[in-house]
Amino acid sequence: MINTTTLFTPPEKKYLSVDGARQYADDFASFSLSKSRFYTLIGEGKIPHIKGPGGRLLIPIAEFRAWLVGNDANGEA
Repeated sequence: MINTTTLFTPPEKKYLSVDGARQYADDFASFSLSKSRFYTLIGEGKIPHIKGPGGRLLIPIAEFRAWLVGNDANGEA
């Protein structure tokens, strides 16, 4: 009998939703952004993002992490 619990490893998450990215920013860098400020920064092209299926905004985790490291609460946010 094959042990199927060790055969499947969920894929590593590469993108976050807007709400997920806001939570990630708070958890990762104690960087709190309101939803409206987050969308403003996206609109200004300051937060890296792509449009996924149905026009949904997706935030690439690696690029977002780099953006967080390069900004602080007194900077872009």
